[in-house]
Amino acid sequence: MGLEAVMLCIDNSEWTRNGDYKPSRFEGQQDAANLICDAKTQQNPESTLGMMSMAGKRPEIFLTQTNDVGRLLSTISKMPIHGYIDLPRAVKIAQLSLKHRQNKNQKQRIIVFIGSPIEGFEDNDFKKLGKQLRKNDVAIDVVNFGHPENIPLLTTLVENTNKNGNSHITEINYGANIADTIITSPLVAYDMGGDIPPSAEGGDQPATGASAGGQFAEYGGIDPNIDPELAMAIRISLEEEKNKNSQAPSENKEGDSKPEDKPADAPMEAKEDTPAEPIMEEQDMEEDEDYEAALEEAKLLSMQGGGETAEQPAKEAENKPEEDLEGVINEEFLGELMQDLGVPMTDDAIKGCLEEDNKKDDKKKDEDKKEDK
Repeated sequence: MGLEAVMLCIDNSEWTRNGDYKPSRFEGQQDAANLICDAKTQQNPESTLGMMSMAGKRPEIFLTQTNDVGRLLSTISKMPIHGYIDLPRAVKIAQLSLKHRQNKNQKQRIIVFIGSPIEGFEDNDFKKLGKQLRKNDVAIDVVNFGHPENIPLLTTLVENTNKNGNSHITEINYGANIADTIITSPLVAYDMGGDIPPSAEGGDQPATGASAGGQFAEYGGIDPNIDPELAMAIRISLEEEKNKNSQAPSENKEGDSKPEDKPADAPMEAKEDTPAEPIMEEQDMEEDEDYEAALEEAKLLSMQGGGETAEQPAKEAENKPEEDLEGVINEEFLGELMQDLGVPMTDDAIKGCLEEDNKKDDKKKDEDKKEDK
């Protein structure tokens, strides 16, 4: 897919009002220009196009190089229809415009639509113009319709510009649709990868049936210029089917070799699986034995130490040493308590109270022991 900078030269002379080419000569150019803009931008998104008129007071550039398809499609409708074309001057202005393109890697191409007679120029004028274009590496595609008398002059221009088959001339048959003819012409089809050779000329209708299938066999017989998305989808599906068919024989060979290996591996798998059940049974037996031993130990403990465990809290309470009351009782609190009871604060009185308390505690302990017996 070539990277190009293209300038479309539209014939907007009074001759383009004629309706001998449906819907009219000017509207036919508009449809063809739309097709070319779509084709060029699909080939390479970085390709750019410009648009200019050739008739009137002077050729005029309506749109400089851009890849905005919307602007390209709306520009041609703004062109007025008037005057007569000046082809050599229009081609020179188009060449100058392409010379100042931003991306110098883009190849230069001029596409000229001619739907009116060329008057006031000789063969030498087009010969010099063609050599100038070739010197500057500018290709030219000419679309002539309605005036066969222009063919000799246009052929001279294309032949002197042609370099390695990069320039073409297309003649639209009388009454044919301009856009439909361009689809199969070298102007679009050769760049899109079709089977039309560079030297072919337009004028033929789009191929159908078997001939279309031969041209676009890799797309399933679908013309990618007409429906590129469908053609690409069919191409991808065909490639996937080829890959599946190529992988099928290898899978069959692998399937034949696998059943032979399975009997040899089967005994090993059986041997590896058999020890698993005894191991589980041994673990269950060990767990049962541990559980039974724990039950026996619990029974022995309950038979031997049942009575002792009940008496342990009482013995511990008896064996506790008496705490030192001197460190526990607060003297001020004890003094206030004795005054409230009417007991004098002397050492003999305090000792007497403590001895009475101890005697009471001893009596209670004796009574408790008798009750336990």
